[in-house]
Amino acid sequence: MKLRLPKIISHRGAAGHAPENTLVGIRKAAELGATWVEFDVKLTSDGIPVLFHDDTLNRTTDGAGLVAEHTFAELQGLDAGGWYDTKFTGEKIPTLDNALATAAELGLGCNIEVKPSENREEETATVVAQKLTDKANTAGPPLLMSSLWRSVLEILQATLPAIPRGFVVREIPDDWHSVLDRSDCVSLHAGEWDLSKDKVAMVHEAGYKLFAFTVNRRRRAEKLFSWEVDGLFSDNPERIG
Repeated sequence: MKLRLPKIISHRGAAGHAPENTLVGIRKAAELGATWVEFDVKLTSDGIPVLFHDDTLNRTTDGAGLVAEHTFAELQGLDAGGWYDTKFTGEKIPTLDNALATAAELGLGCNIEVKPSENREEETATVVAQKLTDKANTAGPPLLMSSLWRSVLEILQATLPAIPRGFVVREIPDDWHSVLDRSDCVSLHAGEWDLSKDKVAMVHEAGYKLFAFTVNRRRRAEKLFSWEVDGLFSDNPERIG
């Protein structure tokens, strides 16, 4: 399974320039010259995959409460842009379908990070996998799946074996190699603060790619690239590119 990714992937759309996990953010990433974007996906209460990072609505919308306790129709009544800047007021929470169509239109690859709400790991992975299976015969962007949840990766491996997978970790755990092997992953996505030259070499020696998140300072990017990390996730891809 081959994975060709750029050195820099625009994080949560283009979170340094537009509200995260929105269509305007994805469009901004393309405008900045990014060729790939990363975004987070979880389910509404009625099982619709939408782009959203937090478990709660409070930080990035004018709503409150758990995403998982709201229907898609209810979420569409919220403003997902005004919190960032008033010029984005009225921006909606997009569906996974919306995001993939926009990325395809712009020629962007997509790293879909499956980020389930509590106790919805299996359901979220299964719904996302089915959504992508249904689209298998239609033109769409190149994809990389990823998740912090090991059970999610195992389901994706079983249901979407042709789409590459990455294991997301804040800090590299002792059993990282067995997790990647068991889920047939191609990459490890680690918090940049936890990396060292030796850790990068360790991952490469095991035959995996290593991507670091979230890197917004050029000097740090240069250091990580000197250690030969394969790529970085950045809110400001133009700043470190």
